[in-house]
Amino acid sequence: MKKNFTRAVCALLTLVMSAMLFSGTAFAADRIASLTTSDFYLDGSAINISGYNLDNTNYFRLRDLAIIFSGTGSRFDVIYNAELKRAELYLGRDYSGVYELISGLQPAAVQLSPIPYYVDGAAFTPEAYTAGNYSYVKLRDLDKLLNFTWSWDSKGVYLTSAQVVPTIEDKLREHIISGLTERSETIDLAAYSVEKDRFSEIYTEILYDHPE
Repeated sequence: MKKNFTRAVCALLTLVMSAMLFSGTAFAADRIASLTTSDFYLDGSAINISGYNLDNTNYFRLRDLAIIFSGTGSRFDVIYNAELKRAELYLGRDYSGVYELISGLQPAAVQLSPIPYYVDGAAFTPEAYTAGNYSYVKLRDLDKLLNFTWSWDSKGVYLTSAQVVPTIEDKLREHIISGLTERSETIDLAAYSVEKDRFSEIYTEILYDHPE
């Protein structure tokens, strides 16, 4: 009788502890994120970007951020490496995917994202959540990485991208187009290609010896 009672108590305790553990796990993994309601501006211009807000912090898809930062000094490309099952960011490149921002978001249950992130081959661990089929990364975890600054007030959130630093290719293109434009109102692509091949080596040496 005593042994049966002891076994019953142990079984009950095990059941209670299991229920508590399961309940705690479910609570931690199932959070409801609201939509971000702030107006966003990039370099003084309004941008239409959708994301989630969790604990008064904004989260966005990396590909959407890659789109809005394209053409700026904070530009980056992002791809999903299906073989390695990870997201890869490449700094200093414009986004190479389809330029289509996500829309139609609704408040959603979110979980911590299991996807690993790499930046130019190095591991990067931003705070990120998964909602549906996409991951959303904490904006504040990206400012130093992408070299942009941000501020906010009651009217909105203001992002300022890094200044674009022209590459040798950029300067070469500008130099050639400027020269061709002086000779013609239109730019012939064949002429551009010939001029580029002719000036590339010497122009690279000039920029190397006399950087601006």
